[in-house]
Amino acid sequence: MSISDPLSQLRDIHLPEPISPWPPAPGWWILLVFSILLIAGTVYYVARYLNSRKYRREALAEYSKICSLKGEKERIQNLLELLRRTVISATGERHSASLSTNEFLDFLQETCFKKNLFNCDREKLGQALYSPIFGIANEEIRDLCNLMTKDSRRWILDHKVTQVRS
Repeated sequence: MSISDPLSQLRDIHLPEPISPWPPAPGWWILLVFSILLIAGTVYYVARYLNSRKYRREALAEYSKICSLKGEKERIQNLLELLRRTVISATGERHSASLSTNEFLDFLQETCFKKNLFNCDREKLGQALYSPIFGIANEEIRDLCNLMTKDSRRWILDHKVTQVRS
């Protein structure tokens, strides 16, 4: 055995088998499960949030229909009815919707983030709602109707939900 050329005795370099991308390492599995849970949780809470605001969207759609009515007295009556129905939908309780008009307007003012709503002449409002319109000028009724219309929309958009519905 002569060792004249030691390089001739070397064998070629054999590379190891390439690393297979499948199955992924455990860290990738954990990341995948976490991502799926995060997406599912986000979808759940967004759907729940949108469902909790559904009654507001429906109330605003009804509000738009009421605003297109011709008579101010009918518009005020329908706005108060809409607000009572919205209170029932928001809170789930019927007691606050059965209050007198003055007490109900006070309740609406207390349950809204924006204050100074429904600061109208309550006596003229009662006359406009429940009696023939003889003692009130048309301009006063129009102003009262405009105030109720504006404040009703603000309340629908900005009220607090006092009781969470399940």
